[in-house]
Amino acid sequence: MRHGREQEAEERVGALLDRELEDVAIVLHDLHVPGSEVRIDHVVVAPTGIWVVDSTPRGELELEVDAVDASASVDAIERHVAVMASAVNGRAKDVPIRAALCFHAEYWGEAAPKPFWIDGVLVTHPADLVERVRAAGPLDEDTVGWIAARLSLE
Repeated sequence: MRHGREQEAEERVGALLDRELEDVAIVLHDLHVPGSEVRIDHVVVAPTGIWVVDSTPRGELELEVDAVDASASVDAIERHVAVMASAVNGRAKDVPIRAALCFHAEYWGEAAPKPFWIDGVLVTHPADLVERVRAAGPLDEDTVGWIAARLSLE
């Protein structure tokens, strides 16, 4: 269970995703992985694919890639992506699944953070993530709905 600042950060990102993506995506929150203690902060299903989003800051963040000690977060979210791939096998096996560590700008300092990648995981702020999710993608509305329903049942 998350407490204090972690929970507030997760809720703020979740509320922003709900508000900014309600017309193009289905946003699921606090998904529990069956048979484990693993939970995923947010999963966004959109025409661009599935976005597995961790929004809980762990320690202090820096703008420079070299200064971010995100190895534990990156490893965890990579496992979450594997869970998503397993959950949507079959009809949606070729669905793009992306991972993002998404933190409000306040956790980065005064300047708006410039997004970057660590081992295939996007590290960014909510406005950038929303823009990426809203881009054109290969999934139609029926597939987005099917995937979201499938993930909700997991």
